Amino acid sequence: MKKSTANKAIISCLLFSVVISNTACKKTLSGSSLINRAQSENYEQLSTDQQEVVDTLPLDQLIVWRKPTSTPAQVQAWIQGIKATFGPVDTLRLCESCDNSLMLLTGKGIKNYIQGGTASGGKKSQTVPSSGDPGPAYISFNFPINGKPIKLLTGSATAIPAVTNLNQSVKIAVPDTGIDTFELKNYPFKPDTASCIPGAAWGWNFIAHNKNFRDDDPTKHGSTVTRFITNEVDKIQKNPIEILPAKTHTKKGISDLETLLCAFAYAQKQEAKIINASCGFYEAPDLKHPVDPDVVLLKEYVRYYLTNNKILLVAAAGNEDDINEHAAFKLHNLPYPKNDRSLDEVNFFPASLAGDPTFPNVIAVTTVDTSSGTVSPTQNYSPNVVDIGVNADAVSPLHYVFNNPRLKGNQTVEGSSFATPIVTGKLCANYDEISQVLDNATYTKDQIWNALGTSTVVSKTNLKSFVKNGRMMKRSK
Repeated sequence: MKKSTANKAIISCLLFSVVISNTACKKTLSGSSLINRAQSENYEQLSTDQQEVVDTLPLDQLIVWRKPTSTPAQVQAWIQGIKATFGPVDTLRLCESCDNSLMLLTGKGIKNYIQGGTASGGKKSQTVPSSGDPGPAYISFNFPINGKPIKLLTGSATAIPAVTNLNQSVKIAVPDTGIDTFELKNYPFKPDTASCIPGAAWGWNFIAHNKNFRDDDPTKHGSTVTRFITNEVDKIQKNPIEILPAKTHTKKGISDLETLLCAFAYAQKQEAKIINASCGFYEAPDLKHPVDPDVVLLKEYVRYYLTNNKILLVAAAGNEDDINEHAAFKLHNLPYPKNDRSLDEVNFFPASLAGDPTFPNVIAVTTVDTSSGTVSPTQNYSPNVVDIGVNADAVSPLHYVFNNPRLKGNQTVEGSSFATPIVTGKLCANYDEISQVLDNATYTKDQIWNALGTSTVVSKTNLKSFVKNGRMMKRSK
């Protein structure tokens, strides 16, 4: 086969499938060629233009989550209905035993179901649910979740300081590219004996499905995020923390919604108190699309596993990402908004859940400059959605940066990915006060900020156009 033909074969496979197996186009399930964009080297080796083509296509994987009130038999009957109407369906369960109600459906039948039966402008079969709620299960596209890489960093990283009094620690889950194991060399894990995934008591790799959660991202995104958390905790020295690494992203920063959801379930089963989500995906607002109206599955999943269990989800408000933003609107044939940095006009999940008062546990974070009263021009904002801003260490017209806590010297990083773990670290370090708020039958985010006190959280009038009540979190010295 000539090289040009081989490339066409890869692209052809990508055009008709998205995000499932870790063996690219080589694996066949019930006659369907599959590729896992989160795990495939073939996808990572495509040119940027080729990846853009893939990312703008309608998705042909369906996440299905059985409702807590439904039975497996009811869900299987619903799947059989799709098979009978639309063609073959492959059912994959990738969430191990953390949630055996979560599965992916793929195959010709699902492609027909989504792209033929339910795609915008398509002819809709009478068997397709008009509300996106098929009865026994919640359903959703398997959105790609791409982490934008940061500048390649150089230098020797320092180890995370040793933690004492681990029995009183607060467990923090970090779904990301992993954590550099060298930096954890002095870090003691609590000797947990049980896990919803055998061998995953101290962390898990959801890409390779093993316990090697080492950060293989050249930019060390996950390690950097983790160090911002531990840096705040080390400065305050109140509550010790325990890191629960969840490698949900490849070395290229690529993941998908099903993987992130499974990491949420895993974190809850492992008794994490806070989850840091420095990632997300764009979606058009107020959708009435039959397959994914208003991201119902994500909402109900977060509500069931995190909100109902008083687990805080601290989420990045999102950065400029023209390719995936435009793709989200193109998918639903909707006009692209003029103000694409405002989360009042676009959605970036899971951070956008923070705009819903029924999710008091979801906290959205962006980067601000308190001197000028502005938000980073490359990051998202909203006085109705974004809960808090973090003051950048240095500001230029286009760059609001933070000093990198991993490396010695004057190296910096930027993005809401790194504002987010600063807030997470503050919440971790002051968790005794936060837990008293969460122990109430109901609570609000205002109560969380009040528990931290004005020495940590203040309101700035000049920020009220960008974050709720102009809130800004002070950095520890």
